Amino acid sequence: MQLEEIRILLEKYKSNLCSEEELQQLLRWYEGLDSGFNFSENELASAEEMLADFRDRLARARVIPIKKKILSKVAVAASVAVILLGSVFIYHSVSKEGAEIAVTANNEVSAPDKTQARITLADGSIIYLDSVNSGQLAEQGSIRLVKLADGQVRYENNDGSHLTDVVYNTITNPRGSKSAVIQLSDGSLVWLNAGSSLRYPISFVGEERRVHLQGEGYFEIAKDAGKPFLVEAKETTTKVLGTHFNLNAYEDENDTRLTLLEGSVKISASKSGREDSRVIKPGQQVRVSGDKDLQLFNDVDLEEVMAWYNNEFVFENEDIHVIMRQLARWYDIEPVFTREDNAYAITNYTGRITKTVEISKVLELFENLGYIKFDIRDKKVAVVPTDKKIE
Repeated sequence: MQLEEIRILLEKYKSNLCSEEELQQLLRWYEGLDSGFNFSENELASAEEMLADFRDRLARARVIPIKKKILSKVAVAASVAVILLGSVFIYHSVSKEGAEIAVTANNEVSAPDKTQARITLADGSIIYLDSVNSGQLAEQGSIRLVKLADGQVRYENNDGSHLTDVVYNTITNPRGSKSAVIQLSDGSLVWLNAGSSLRYPISFVGEERRVHLQGEGYFEIAKDAGKPFLVEAKETTTKVLGTHFNLNAYEDENDTRLTLLEGSVKISASKSGREDSRVIKPGQQVRVSGDKDLQLFNDVDLEEVMAWYNNEFVFENEDIHVIMRQLARWYDIEPVFTREDNAYAITNYTGRITKTVEISKVLELFENLGYIKFDIRDKKVAVVPTDKKIE
């Protein structure tokens, strides 16, 4: 392949006119996978300049060049890559015949554009955060609940006095909502993913700070060596003094996942009448599933773990059932699988997608690979395997 041919492809790429095959040629050139790209000494400077330009554009567009992964003799990981500037490309060459998505203006589902979180006070009254202005929202004893101009809510103590009784509030972030953030009375910050809730005291009384999580949350805990912070979620208890971590404990997921970003935490779980616990370090993850012992994983992909916090979907060799559960929480849809589970087991998916696009754009990426099709009716999404065989 000659330098002028690459120049022409780059110009087409800049104008979003590259075909799938042409994009793959550029990606092979970028990664040095094609031995046919040979340049003379006079051409090297131009080639390096074009390579740097292409690298910058990839970084801005956040394209992830993803390789095919062999799972078994009958399974491969199909790959999806999205350019966030508006064009969509597939970095895995498959036939697109029959890959039409049944979406109309009447059944399109848009990405959430606001937080629909609500706070349930101790007396049962509910404050819907998207419908109230900034300022004081409620007063419970000496504790004020305040909404800031940026949408964050926090608890403030009016007179410096301390409560003697534990009074609980609950913040709920429903499906189909952007993430919600709350600052607790000790200064700790908690971000809640869609389909999640946090039950917490309005003021931490006693020798510990204990909250209860359902769903997924990212925690930045204020340091207090004399009062440990504990998060209860499903069958686990996570104990910290001051640290940053993500806890995924959705009821419909097979396991609970604690991932540490900073500091140190201890996670404990009751297993068959005995307690199992682990202390983990940054970059590690513990998974708790059923009666199995706690499983420790090193060098976890933190970008994948924190994708929801960064307003993205990031899938790494993921099963379509897990993917559809994530889409269900974000778009508030109901996935309907039309076949037995083993009909979907031959293919896993890897890729990155922005969470700001309509659901049809997301589903189309998977459809274009040829292994599944979708049918959207109102907010029900049928997931239908095709007859396409693994190549």
